[in-house]
Order: sequence, then C-alpha cells, then structure tokens
Amino acid sequence: MSIKKEIFNIAKKIYSSIPKIIPGYFGKRFRAESAESLVVIDEVDTKYGILKYYCMGWIPLWRSQTLFTKEPEMIEWVDNMDKNDILWDIGANVGLYSVYAGLKGMKVFAFEPSALNTFLISKNIEINNLKDNVSLFPIAISDKNEFGYLNMTSTALGGALNEFNETDIATVGEGKYEEKVIFKQGMFAYATDELIEKYSFDVPNYIKIDVDSIEDRIVYGMGKTLDNSTLKGIFLELDETEKRTEKLIDFLSKKGLKLKEKRQSPYFKNSKFNTQFNYIFGR
Repeated sequence: MSIKKEIFNIAKKIYSSIPKIIPGYFGKRFRAESAESLVVIDEVDTKYGILKYYCMGWIPLWRSQTLFTKEPEMIEWVDNMDKNDILWDIGANVGLYSVYAGLKGMKVFAFEPSALNTFLISKNIEINNLKDNVSLFPIAISDKNEFGYLNMTSTALGGALNEFNETDIATVGEGKYEEKVIFKQGMFAYATDELIEKYSFDVPNYIKIDVDSIEDRIVYGMGKTLDNSTLKGIFLELDETEKRTEKLIDFLSKKGLKLKEKRQSPYFKNSKFNTQFNYIFGR
C-alpha cells in the first residue's frame, strides 16, 4: 500500500470516528443525517449544460470523473443522435449515459435490475430534473418474460459484473471473468419485443447494451424490433474471443444492422478485460 493511501485511510478513519463520540440516539441520528449530507454531488460540464451525479461511494465518483475518458465512443454516439431520438439504455448501471442523453433533451428508457444502482439512477434523474426525459425501469431484459435472480458479485454502489439467470448460480462469467456470487436478488425479466407489443413501450431509435453474460439472449429477444426501420443503431459491449460474438455480428447484419465501428476503452487495454470491445452497429 502506498504512503498516500495509508494517510488517506487513517484520515478517513479519524474523520468517521469523531461523530461516534456522541452517545445514544442523538449520536446515531447525527451520524445518519451527516452521512446523507456528506454525499458528493459531482458536477460535470457538458456541451448541454452542467450534469450532476449523486456519488455515494468511490465507484459512482470514479464513473462521474471518467464520463468523457472511459468510453469516449459512447459519448460520441449519443452526441450524433437527434434530440428527438429515443434511447434504450439496457444495463444502465448508475445511469451515467442515460442522464447525459436526457440532458441533451432525448427521451431515455433506462433498464437496470440492481436495486443498489437503481437508487443512484433515481437520485441522478432527480437532481438533474430529468423526470420527463429519463424513465427508470428496475427490471432485467432477456429473451423471454420470466422470473429469476440477479446474481451479484458485489454489493458496492455503482458495482457491475452481475448476471440475470432463471436459476441460482454460484459464479458469474466464464474463464478469466469468473467471479463468485455473493448476493442474489429476485428479479423479473422481459424481452424487448414483449415490452413493445404487450406494454406499448416506444420503439427505440437506438439501443445500448452493456450487461454481463446474456448479451446474446437480449439481442435474440428483440428480433421484431431489429426488423423495424425505426431502429437506427445498437451499441454493444462484447468479447472478441467468444464464439457468440461473431454469431451476434452475423445475426445483426442479417437484420440490416452492419458493424460500423469497433473500439476499446483505454481502461481495458492492460486489464483482464483487454479482449472486450464496444461494437457499434448502424443501418
């Protein structure tokens, strides 16, 4: 551990210990209210105005601070959309890009099954006054309507590497991505086509998919939507070494959505995610 990190941890321990000196209920009440008031509201200057992120914990803050650098191709993709376009953000996490598109003036449907992250998305929608632009749906998207579990490798706010599955599983991911499941959350999943046909969801102009392990199931569950010319493009995170990646590229191509660009986050290049890329498809 670096000296800076040690000093930081010591300072954090001292700072968090001081309020505990106050005894009884008053002390607990003071700590509870202080914790809420100390949450960082990070402000990011964008071409559409100031964007605020509710950062309870270091991961949401890191996501906010790297909005333009972690996946610049995602920002470019949204910037090139029309203000009147509709975006479906499947695997929205803390709503990083949902509220960015919402601030632009777009209509956004954010799908995120993790209860921990939907709390943060809700706060991000609220503090940016985007309730009329961004709609949060705390459900999973898959290839059929079903009940299952969101199997989670972390309960950290802003965390990822969670997999929806209809059964209880011990690990998420395969090979170098395999992580132990430490928590599971009951969850309903819906297919994109079902949401549009049965529940009258707006047909999206663009779909972003950033989930773990079931990207193929999500895509195969939107066959009719892919045939709709209203849909202009898809942004999909995939591992270039997996067999299903080529199958998905071929499937989307047959639906009229050609691979336009393949880019990688600079944060992935020297990590175990170095074979993951963002695939951008368009008509």
